[in-house]
Amino acid sequence: MKFQRLTQKELESLKDDFVEFLASNSIEAKEWEALKKNENDKAEKLIEMFSDIVWERVLSNNRFLDQLNEKEFKCYKFNDSHVHVIIAKVKEGEDKVKLNNKNFVKTLKNGLMKGRIELFEARRPYEKEREQEMLVMLQGGAILSRGNWYTTLKEIVT
Repeated sequence: MKFQRLTQKELESLKDDFVEFLASNSIEAKEWEALKKNENDKAEKLIEMFSDIVWERVLSNNRFLDQLNEKEFKCYKFNDSHVHVIIAKVKEGEDKVKLNNKNFVKTLKNGLMKGRIELFEARRPYEKEREQEMLVMLQGGAILSRGNWYTTLKEIVT
C-alpha cells in the first residue's frame, strides 16, 4: 500500500464510490459478499487499492494543511519540490497566551500586535513523495486547508 487503509467509517461514507470502484473491476454485490466471506485476503487487497486511489485523489488535489496546538499555529504549502511552512509561535514566557481556544483569531491578532507571538517561515525538500509527506502530517494532527491562513500569514511575513 502506498498510503493507509481507509477506516470503516471512511469506507461507509464513500460507499457509493466503493460500489462504483467494484463495478469498474467487474465485481457485483453478490461477488463482493462472497469475496469478503471466502477470500478475505482478496477483499482486503481491493479495499487497500480503493484506499490508495482515494488518498491519491485527495492529496494530489490539495496543497495546504494547517496545524494548531496551544503554542503554535503552522500553515503548510506543499509545492512541487518542497514544503513551505509559516509558523505563528507564542514567545517564551507568554504562558497566558494559548492559541487553541475559541477566540483564535482575536488571540492571534492581539498576540502579533503586542509582540507576544512571532512569525517564522521555513522550507525543506521532500524526503518522500509529496502526497506521502502530506499524509504523515495529517496523521500528526494537521487538517486539510484551502490556504487562506497561509496566504494571510505570508502577506504579513513578506
